[in-house]
Amino acid sequence: MNLRRAQESTDFHASLPFFPYGDSRDLYAEQSPYGFTDGGTQYLARRDNRLTGESLPTYINWFQLKQIRDRSRLICKNNEYAIAAVAAHISYVVGTGLTYVAMPRKKGVREDLVRQVQELVDLFREANSLPEIEAEAIRRLHVDGECFIRTFPQQGGLVAVRFIEPELVRSREDSTGQPDHSFGIESDPEDAQTVRGYWVIERPFESLTPVLIPADEVLHLKLNTDSNAKRGLPTTYAVEGNFRFCEDLLTSLITLAKARAKFAVIRKVREAPPDALAALSATATDATVTDPATSQTSNLNRFGYGTILTSSDNIDYEFPAANLDAGGLIEALQANLRAIASRYGISETMMSADASNNNYASALVAEGPAHRTFKRLQALLGGAFGERRLNPNRSLIWRQIRSAVERGILPAEALTEVTIKAEGPSLVTRDTDKEAATNRTYLEMGIKSKQTICSELGLDYETEHKNLQADPPQGGQQQQQQQPAEQGGMPEPNPAQDAAGSDAAGAPAPAEPADAQAETF
Repeated sequence: MNLRRAQESTDFHASLPFFPYGDSRDLYAEQSPYGFTDGGTQYLARRDNRLTGESLPTYINWFQLKQIRDRSRLICKNNEYAIAAVAAHISYVVGTGLTYVAMPRKKGVREDLVRQVQELVDLFREANSLPEIEAEAIRRLHVDGECFIRTFPQQGGLVAVRFIEPELVRSREDSTGQPDHSFGIESDPEDAQTVRGYWVIERPFESLTPVLIPADEVLHLKLNTDSNAKRGLPTTYAVEGNFRFCEDLLTSLITLAKARAKFAVIRKVREAPPDALAALSATATDATVTDPATSQTSNLNRFGYGTILTSSDNIDYEFPAANLDAGGLIEALQANLRAIASRYGISETMMSADASNNNYASALVAEGPAHRTFKRLQALLGGAFGERRLNPNRSLIWRQIRSAVERGILPAEALTEVTIKAEGPSLVTRDTDKEAATNRTYLEMGIKSKQTICSELGLDYETEHKNLQADPPQGGQQQQQQQPAEQGGMPEPNPAQDAAGSDAAGAPAPAEPADAQAETF
């Protein structure tokens, strides 16, 4: 079978949202030393995304990716459903921001070392407004399909982070044909996943010549493409048509409702002279338009809301929209919204705010698709911003810790003795009583630590520990201490005696010291 004829005889690629190939020569090349033989003729696929980092068959060069990205940006700026879908991801994945807790990697690690690392992490988070960076990263991942974050060490020891616009990451003009320099990302010649640096246009208003930025200064996150693709793909790519259809359908429904509200009464005049009706029509005319081709004149009338229309008895008015099934249009709109929601891994309710056909709480149960989608993105952000220690994908917080070690702010053992735990906001519909009982059980079993519980609750463990030591014994604790005496037949202590001091026989058990209270936290 001749593969070239088979490919040229089909119109498979014409049905794709975007066809990146010019013709079949972009897919096959004859007489190549690395081709495969079929009927005595050698063929070789020119497009090899294993080395060039393409996303076949979506795009094969930088400019085609830019066109896809620009269309996505336009939709996500103007389409209310696209805005709602991205906002739902930001609200549930990031919320008020991820929390990062420094923890000892093994037993015997000095507490003051963990505390120093935690203080640096908190300072880094505050100085860079990290929750806002996290929210913007989620938005860029869905709108652009990727985001680039560059780190800038400062004189005081902190590391500043800034986004790089994806269109500024592009190859030099003299290296566009080299696979290891494609899409503005320089990689190993034999492995597109081993990134060596990023070609970035730093000052586009002065020069469009990119400069090479080392890979350890840039954090690159991407979505919706394979690991050997150098760039990401916007989430809106597969549902561009659905977004436009929803917008058009909603506009049609609103226009239909406005047209129906224009006419309050149609008044018919019987046996009226034609001249009188002509004069009435001329009075109601707002403008006159003449067709230059047919010289036919048409009167244009502007009808306000609640218009009373006057006509003769021999004129019949027919409103096609009166018999139109608006409910069917709404069903079509909801079907498109469900298709979009399935692409984003969320429920239709999160975009339309209509919970009539969906239990809003059930969308975030632990087994639900939305919960799994948000949890996966939280893990992506947590690893990229806090948990990953090793290059080439070292997280932002670990870059800050390494910079502090190099400047002598932290001891060198911080790189090996401490780990960072990232935790996102709770996704499952919360039952606080059940969560408290579960945490208590895990704490008694030795599975969960008090620091982790505080992190999940959004509390600082050191602060709460100090507060518990400063707090006086609670009334509930005193009551529990009095219960054994009551069960043994002992009389209840007199509050007046408690204040002045009582004898050993009638006095309650002494209150636990503050350290013992803190252990129950």
